[in-house]
Formats: sequence, C-alpha cells, structure tokens
Amino acid sequence: MDHRLIGREPELAELVAALDAAKLGHGRMLVLTGEAGIGKSRLAAETVTTARERGFTVAEGRAHSLHAGLAYAPIVEALRPYLSAHTELADLGRLFADPRFPAAVPLGDPELERTRMFEAVARLLERLAREHPVLLFVDDLHWADRGTIELLHYLGRALTDSRTVLLATSRTNDAGVALSDLLTAIRRDLPTSELRLSPLTDSSVAELVRDVLGAAPPAEFLHGVTDRAKGIPLFVTALAHGTKLLADELPAIIRDLVLSRLRRLEPPERQLLEFIAVAGESASAEVLRTTGQTTNSALRALLSGGLITEVLAGRSLHYRVAHPMYAEVAYGELSAGERRQLHAVLAEAIDAGTPDDVLSLAPHYREAGDLVDPKRAAEVMEEAGFRALRIHAYEEAIQYLGSAIDEAAEGSERLNQLRNASGQALIGLGRMDDAITAWTDNAASAAEAGRLEEFSSTQFRIALLESERGNLAAAQRHAAKGAIRLPEPADLGTDLIAVRTIFTVRHGDRAALRATVDQLAALEEPSTVPAVRAAAGLRNSLIAVLDSDFAAARDHALEAAEHGRGAEGRAVVVENWALHDVVGYTVLAGELETAVGYAERGLDIQTRSGVAPARCTGQTDLTLTRYLTGDLPSALLQMTASVEYARRARLPRSLARALSCQAFLLAESGQLGEAAKTLAEADAIPTAHEPGLVALAEVARGAIATHTGRPGDVPPLTYWAVHHEPTTMALRLAFAGPEAAALVDVSSPFLDVLVDRATGIHTRDADLLGKTAKRLADFGSPLLAAQTRLAQAELTSDVNAVLDTLAVFERAGAVPWAERARHLARSLGLRLPVPRRSGPLSKREFQVAGLVGEGLSNADIATRLFLSERTVETHLRNTYAKLGLSSRLALARWITDHET
Repeated sequence: MDHRLIGREPELAELVAALDAAKLGHGRMLVLTGEAGIGKSRLAAETVTTARERGFTVAEGRAHSLHAGLAYAPIVEALRPYLSAHTELADLGRLFADPRFPAAVPLGDPELERTRMFEAVARLLERLAREHPVLLFVDDLHWADRGTIELLHYLGRALTDSRTVLLATSRTNDAGVALSDLLTAIRRDLPTSELRLSPLTDSSVAELVRDVLGAAPPAEFLHGVTDRAKGIPLFVTALAHGTKLLADELPAIIRDLVLSRLRRLEPPERQLLEFIAVAGESASAEVLRTTGQTTNSALRALLSGGLITEVLAGRSLHYRVAHPMYAEVAYGELSAGERRQLHAVLAEAIDAGTPDDVLSLAPHYREAGDLVDPKRAAEVMEEAGFRALRIHAYEEAIQYLGSAIDEAAEGSERLNQLRNASGQALIGLGRMDDAITAWTDNAASAAEAGRLEEFSSTQFRIALLESERGNLAAAQRHAAKGAIRLPEPADLGTDLIAVRTIFTVRHGDRAALRATVDQLAALEEPSTVPAVRAAAGLRNSLIAVLDSDFAAARDHALEAAEHGRGAEGRAVVVENWALHDVVGYTVLAGELETAVGYAERGLDIQTRSGVAPARCTGQTDLTLTRYLTGDLPSALLQMTASVEYARRARLPRSLARALSCQAFLLAESGQLGEAAKTLAEADAIPTAHEPGLVALAEVARGAIATHTGRPGDVPPLTYWAVHHEPTTMALRLAFAGPEAAALVDVSSPFLDVLVDRATGIHTRDADLLGKTAKRLADFGSPLLAAQTRLAQAELTSDVNAVLDTLAVFERAGAVPWAERARHLARSLGLRLPVPRRSGPLSKREFQVAGLVGEGLSNADIATRLFLSERTVETHLRNTYAKLGLSSRLALARWITDHET
C-alpha cells in the first residue's frame, strides 16, 4: 500500500495552488525533477488524486524504458481515451492511428506538419478544458522521445491562458539534450515551473520509517536507515521493508535493496511482477486474465505491498510496477530467453484484444524474435515504421522498417515498398548514400522480377537524388537506365510519370521533353482509373507546353491534379507536380492572385514521396507568387523556412536554389550586404547544370547589381526556355535587356508585358513603359508596376508618379526602390517627410522584438524560443523593414512604447 506523503508539504502546496489557478483560467507547466527514488512519482500521484477530487479531467501517460524509441507514446497513451468527441481535428490523425479521424493531408514540410499536429493537440486540450479543467501528467519524462518533450514545451507556451496544468516528472541525472533544453527554457520563461525535490530531512525520514513499520523504530535501527538512505524516500522504504523481513542483511546499493525485496516474494508474486514489468503500459486486467498470469492472492499481495498500482485508463483497468526502478531491476534479472518468451506472450495477447494498437504491439513483437508469427511481426513492424515516417520520427522508422525488411520475401513488391520507405527515412536524416543504396537494391530486385515500371521509377528517383547532390553524370546515368518505353497504361505508375517529368524539366531541352512524351505514349489509351487519368493529364500538359499553348497546359495540369486527388493516395506525386505546373502557367496568364491560391494549395499537399527530396518546390512557388503580388515580407519569411529545411536535410541543390531566391528577396528589401553574402554561399555549392537554377541565381545577381548602382554587372540573358520553371523564367525577364525580345519565342499575357517592359526600359520609351505599368497593375503585381512606372517617371519627371510609387515601395518594404524614388523626388525639388513604417508585426516577430527589448542576444533568443539563430535573424530583418528601424536600440525603444 502507499504510505503517507511525508516531507513534501511545500511542493504539494505549490502544485495544489497551480490546480486552483488553472480552474480560473491560468494554465501552467510544472516539472518535478530530482534523482532516482527521490519521490517524484509519489508526489505527482498525490497531485493527480487531488485534481480528480477537484473535478479535473486527468490524462495520464508514462514514458517507459521499453518504449523509449516510440515517438509521442506517452501523449498517445494519455489522450487516447478523450478522442471520440473531437475527431474533426484532422491533424490529430498524424499522431493517432485512429480510423475515426479524416486522413491528415501531407504537407511536404515536416516542420509545418509537426506544428499543425502540436497545434491540434493544444486545441484538443482547450476543448476538454471548456468542460472541466485538465491535468495532463507525463511520468518519467527522461525516457521519452524528443518529440514528446518538444510537444510538451509547445503546449506549455500555448496553454498559459487555458484551464490546463501540464505536469511531468524527470530524473535530474538522466536528462538528454532535448530534455535539458526544455528545462533550460522553462527556467528562463517561467522560473517557478521546475520543482526540484531534495532529500528528506532526518525528521521526515524518521516519520516515514515509523509509517512503514507501523511503530516507532529502535534508535540504532533508525540511525542505520538514516545513514544509508541519505534522505532518498525509496531507499528509506526499501531499507525499512528489508529490515522488517531480514533484519541482519542491509544491502548497500539500491539494486541490492530492490532484489532483497523481490527475492522474498512468493513465486507467483514474483512471476506476476516480472510479467507486469515486461508488459509496461500493456498490463491491462484483460491481458493478465487472458494470459493466465495472475491469481487473486498474488495480485492482492503485490498491491498491498505497494509493489504495483492500479490505474484506470478510460474504462480499462491497468497495472503498473509502483516504481520504475523496481521494474528495471525485475526486467534486468530475467534472462534473454525469459524476456523473449514474455514478450511473445504479450504480443499475442494484445493482438487478440486490440490488433490495431501498434504502439503497444510493436515493442513486444520486436523483442520476441522468432517466438512469434514472422508474418504478423512483419506486418506490425511495417505499420510501426510507416507511422514513424508519417510523424518524421526517422530513426524509429528505420528501426521498424528494417525489421519488416528482414522478414519480407526477396524480390517481392512489398520488400521494394519497404526499401523505398526506408530510403525516405534515410533522406530525412540526411543519409543520402544509404538512401541510394536502398533504392539501388530496389531497382535490381524490380529488374530481376520483371517489374519494369518499378525499375524505371526507382532509377529516376536515384537520378533526382543524385541531381540534388550535384552529381549530374550519375543522375544522367540512372535516368538513361530508367528511360524505357512501358506498354500498358493500366500498369503505368504515376510515380514514374512524375519523376521522369521532373528530371526532364530540370535538365532537358525541348527535344528531351518531346522524347519523354513519346516514351509515355501508352497513356493515350482511354482509362477510367483515376491514377492513370492523372498521369495522362500531366502528359497532355507537357504536349501543350511544347505547342506553346499555356492555357491548354494549365487545363490539363488541373485535370491531372483533380484526378490525382481522386486516386486515393496512388497519384500524390503527380498531383503535387501538376499543381506546381498550374502555378507557373497561371503566372504566365497574368492571374497572379489565383496563382498564389494554387501555390498555397500545392504546399498543402506536398508529400514525403522521395521524388523531390528538396521539399522546397511548393515553398518557392509560394515565395515567388507572393513577391509578384507585392508581399515582399511574407515572401522573404517563406523562403527563409525553405533555406532552413534544405540546410537541415543537407540537400545541396535545394539549398543553392533556396539561397539564390533568398538573396534576391534580401536585395529587394535593401539588405544588399546580406544578399551578396547569401548569393556567394549559393554559388559555392557544387550543383549540376540546371537552367531553372541558373535563371534564379541570375535574378539575384541582377537585383544586387541594379541596387548597388552597377547596371553593367546585370547578367545578360543568353538562354531562355519556359518549360524549365515558368515562374522563375518569367521573373528572369524583370532583369533582362533588349535581348529578351529575340530570345523569348513564345507568347503569353504576362511574358508579353515583361518583354515590353525590358524593351521600354532599354529604349527609353516612356509611352510603352506607361502602358506596361498599367497592364502589370491590372495583373495584380503592384511592385513590378511601380518599378515600371518609376522608370517612366525618370523619363517624364511625373511628380504624381514618383509619390505614388514611393508609397507602394514603402508599404512593401522595398527599400532600394523607395530610395530610388526619393532620389528622383529630391531631384525634382520635392520635400518628403521622414519615412515612418508601422506595419503590424506577426506574433513571433513581436516575441523576438520583446526579447531584444529585454537585452537578450540572438543566441539567447534562439534558445528561449527553440528557434535557430538564422530564423531569429530573419524575424529581426523583417521587423526592421516593417517598422523602418535600423538598430537593436531603436527596436528596444519601440517595444517599450508598444508593449502592453
């Protein structure tokens, strides 16, 4: 039985006060820390009991040493009983394998997916708290995965105004890097949120021993316990129990103390304790009953002796070892064979009752080895691996997928699917060589089995990955292997269409694009299969591009995207790439706001398919379309996220592309030194020749040269082909000379106006510039329109045009253009007021500004907010641009005036 809580009155009072404050809407996070055996779980249990008595909804989860590799397992355990009424929170489907949730849309950006999942958990807790205040308790946080720890930190910051208390326990000396970061963050953000438990005083030890023994102990015995236990409650109770049973044998270390207790159990009691220790969170009353592991007398003995506890999880009764150290010792004392046998029994019992509970099943099937059905074990490992991949727990995914791969039949389609998924996880970890090895094995297996579609698709996957790494020769070699004609449209894989298309668009000329279309001629056959129709739509779109019919190209790409959406996950790559094409063709039509909408949709359906490891395609589309519609600050922030992802993923091509785009936006916002530095970093990255990548770098180079007064350094337009990247190729014309008219051999509304703009600037044709500016404004491109109208005003000295364009540039934060307009205004004798920008800051920008006001460095702010220093720098750049400030001191003054 549990003994009274002794010596923890101040800590308990603070915990109860936190519960009372939460009932009034003041949420809080508390972490109980201290060494093993100090009484963290016992104090937390008292808090849980108090919370229930006061009408709280209590959600309990526990990290377990056996489950240390399972992402978010404690959160899933805690919240699963409360899901049924909140299935409309679709992003919870990323966390819970529950058919009641609609499928969460893959976003392609792991950080965005994780944020949405975290936000969905926060919304779930807020909804629960509307009915009753909530206590979310996670025990033994030192064994939790990093994702669980970061989710708790997110919730701690998000729920301060909610009727929610977050409570966790953690061993001080066992905290990993993630947990140490969390503790550091809460010490800074909320100094009173960590309760560090100290050893009991001698008087409290005496009171606890008296409580254990039921009578006052002899003075000599109490002195011995006090001397040996050093105020650790677990040691005190173990020594007291040990002495009560065997007075002349007092172990010196805790393992021996625990063993001395376990060895005095009757065999049925010891066996039951060992079974519960191995079961971890899965020791339900039903599992114990079906496995025949319990008798009422053994259960009662363990409960009355305080070695196990009962926990009500929803409508199910579970048993746990009372203290994790007892579970550790009990588990460690079992032989490897005994452990495997118990894991096998548990796997089969859990599978019989809850076959969909992969979180509970996976550890037991993994540890049971060959004592369980290998086919079923492989199924569970596969499901656990794909779950881990969905939530970006890549190490865990590789572990479970590897177990499933070991059981899959050589040459089978399933084995290749598992290797493909493992390759995606390896890419997520930046292990490109290992991913290529996995996919090379895939290709060889597919070729041997005669699965030509899979062989071709895998070769193109490898080609794209080699292209990402700048290895063009290797990329072309694999692309050549995959470039085979496939016969039947019903068997033609949509992944194959996408990867062939992507590779050709990146590196091929019009002749190569025509050859790709011809190799996919089987798609001309009519089909009712959505995936095949999606692939056919993409092919038809390519044909229309070759015919310079961009309206038809967009219609076919939209058709491909819609059929891809209806293909139930079998054409997500085609859908994603088709929407990328739709964005480009919509830009060419001059429908820029519509293009932004398509770019946002494209980013929403980005997938982890492995076809485009960059994961930056959707972000680049959204960045460039936002720039074209005049939203320079949002464009810069979006591209900063893309740079951060490409850097973390160690993808050279993607990083070079993102850096070039970022350099252009930095130049447009007036940060010319940073722009030059960023472009130099992009130039230093070895990449395969790719016209779209070259064009984007030339855009950045042209912007920097223009804004630094070196027009002679603007690179001439020497090659132009719209099929590579329509949006980038269109933007390239903004920094082109008279040669644009000769090189641009296709026509579209937006391309035509940009060619006219280039012609008007270089021929100094004011009338043409005026007409061009109006058409750009009609297209919804205020920045380009203002730039063009300013060029006209420089020829006509139109004062109103100068003032109008200056207002546009200042609103957008386009500092060099605003300075150019001011220079022209001064030359015309106009007196202008000092610029005052007070554009609203985002919530995160205001947070960063507030910490600057507190005197923190960028490094300190990054640590406080769990950001990278580069992200902090970007927030500050945007803040300076929005507010018209130039120093940290000025920003500190601004925050003093505006912070409430």
